[in-house]
Amino acid sequence: MKNRILISMLLLLGNVGFSQIVDSVTVVEATPKVKKHGVGAAFGLVTGVGVSYRYRPSKFGTQLTYGNFEGINSRAQNVSLGFLYTLVQTEKTNLYVYQGSAMAFDKKEDGKGNVINDYRAYSGLGLGLEFTIAKRVALSFIYSYNYDYEYKSIDFNQNICAYYKF
Repeated sequence: MKNRILISMLLLLGNVGFSQIVDSVTVVEATPKVKKHGVGAAFGLVTGVGVSYRYRPSKFGTQLTYGNFEGINSRAQNVSLGFLYTLVQTEKTNLYVYQGSAMAFDKKEDGKGNVINDYRAYSGLGLGLEFTIAKRVALSFIYSYNYDYEYKSIDFNQNICAYYKF
């Protein structure tokens, strides 16, 4: 009789303990895979104007933009490097802090045969908001305060970027 009661108690306790272990194991949920790389276009003072590459392996990320434009009597080049830190991320949106610097070079002819070279440098800090508008396409708006090193001025600017993520 004592053995039956002892065996019943052990089976009952074992069953309760096993069910708790199974419940804790089955509660794991899959998180959606975030795309780390993006290729697209950027337009703005701090993000630069041109082809852009963005790499975000975690909360921290980088962005590199390069543009080269030629006209009849002019040529413009710019390069930009930016850093991103994600504040809030959901399935379709992403709020982040953006810090970037850009260098622009313009070469123009004034019509009299004189060549004018103009170098400009900018740095900026602001907030960005990214919207996923398709499965692999994202649109980013960056609102930033920018410092113009040539004119020693601070102004507010909006930058826009579009990316194909992979």
